[in-house]
Amino acid sequence: MSRAISLRDKLGSHPCFGIFIKIPRAEVIDVVALAGYDFVVLDLEHSQISYAEAREVLQAARANGLSAIVRLPNLDAGLSNRLLEAGAEGIQVSSVDSSATATSIKRALSYPPVGDRSISLSQPAARYGTVPVGDYLDEFTHRPLSIGQLESVELRDDPAAIVPNLDVAFIGTLDLSVSAGTPGSVSRGRAAETITQVEAAAKQSGTTLGIFAGEVAEALGAVERGYRYIVVGSDLGLISAAATQAHDKLLSIQAAR
Repeated sequence: MSRAISLRDKLGSHPCFGIFIKIPRAEVIDVVALAGYDFVVLDLEHSQISYAEAREVLQAARANGLSAIVRLPNLDAGLSNRLLEAGAEGIQVSSVDSSATATSIKRALSYPPVGDRSISLSQPAARYGTVPVGDYLDEFTHRPLSIGQLESVELRDDPAAIVPNLDVAFIGTLDLSVSAGTPGSVSRGRAAETITQVEAAAKQSGTTLGIFAGEVAEALGAVERGYRYIVVGSDLGLISAAATQAHDKLLSIQAAR
């Protein structure tokens, strides 16, 4: 089985940039891949994407050689297994606030003896049974990424107990800012304290740091602080920004005439 370069491999060598996908169209994936992004995060938490649409997007990502992660509002082991079999390289779970939850995510995405994931070879990742089971397990037992969003100042466990059980500890900046009572800002108060604790825990455990960065400057700042899994917006956000910029330019030119 020829082995494509996985997102896990990429994260081990350099910072990776991705975007949230909220529009379930193959054309969107084509454009994102052509633009050179490292990965996409298919958003099944804050969009209206169905499972059938998610599967089509994962097929498009696989055809483009683009790494795809799926975000879920909570851990669903059965759905996670189906999404991984359809081509997702990992599952990103929101509102992770305990060591037990982080451990459960890891176990749900990993085959025995590492975890509890059920195995079938009649699926795309195993090339529909044409790959020997031993070869398949060698590649995919450890390949899926477990990504947990830490986005509250009211964590049930200390970050030092949560972060080591994840492949990627992802800071959900907007939810964290609201939780801290400073909507839109994580640069001060309890939000900043939580981020410092997560960063320290990741450095101690070797866990990859992830974050949402709505602006290019924020993304570059995250790279300087050691983050490697960086989501720099969404397809809707990029369309909105481009449409607004073009419209403002048209009005400016028109006014100058």
